[in-house]
Amino acid sequence: MNTNDESHRRVVVALGGNAIAPSDGDYSAKEQTANIALAAESIVDLISNGYEPVITHGNGPQVGNLLLKNELSASFVPAMPLDWCVAQTQATIGFTLVTEIESELQRRSLSRQVTSVVTRVEVSPEDPSFNSPVKPIGRPRDDGTRRLVPSPPPIEILDIPVIESLLNLDVVVVACGGGGIPMVREDSTLRGVEAVVDKDLCTALLAEQIAATRMVIVTDVDGIKTNYKTDTEELIRSISTQDLRALLQNGEFPAGSMAPKILSVLQFIDATGGTAAIGALNDLTAVVNGMAGTQIHPNE
Repeated sequence: MNTNDESHRRVVVALGGNAIAPSDGDYSAKEQTANIALAAESIVDLISNGYEPVITHGNGPQVGNLLLKNELSASFVPAMPLDWCVAQTQATIGFTLVTEIESELQRRSLSRQVTSVVTRVEVSPEDPSFNSPVKPIGRPRDDGTRRLVPSPPPIEILDIPVIESLLNLDVVVVACGGGGIPMVREDSTLRGVEAVVDKDLCTALLAEQIAATRMVIVTDVDGIKTNYKTDTEELIRSISTQDLRALLQNGEFPAGSMAPKILSVLQFIDATGGTAAIGALNDLTAVVNGMAGTQIHPNE
């Protein structure tokens, strides 16, 4: 990839919830803040290099922790519904991202405004996932299983006008955290529902709607791999959408982990003709610049 062609362009960067709170970590605020601070350094690197980053993030581990707290404290305080938990984690991760990005900008004597938009996303009340939940969230139970919740695809980002207005003012925006707060429309009324919208699919929709030319997902692995967790595991460095789609259709990637990320980058590239990448949080700047992770490009 010619990285010069990517300069001075809008790029949507999706931070995975597991990158912020790794499964082998302690899930503490201190650990998550340290990982967010690492991401902030890379985001400011991008700003310094002429990119216009828009940041989204996952929240699966964080929502899972809130749900566990619901269960443990149920006899003392009312349990909060899942859409409230999504909103709370959006706000928590969002304000931490904003604070760490601001701090890094100040350290480098760079002047940019940064904000987080608590974002609502419309989903269909008829989506089949409400009857057959498949989205795992939170830490594994003692028996190794995880809680499964509905995960309907996003139809509309309800706060996109606000996001666009902020971008037009050159504000660095954090939005669509955790895939957005899921809402359904009943007649002319919106209400929250018990679900989690896939963060990567919502990121793809956001990137398309704000005319981004590049979408990057960073997580807790260094890219897309074939034969994952086997003796013949191999990192894919660069691949076309045609070849990636063929691997996906052949069952190469697990439905509960890499498959949604791949579906989202394919959706983005098909809609925009842009480029995408998937890689590790530690390599964020290099992944955006095309020097690390898996680089995905349109068919030639």
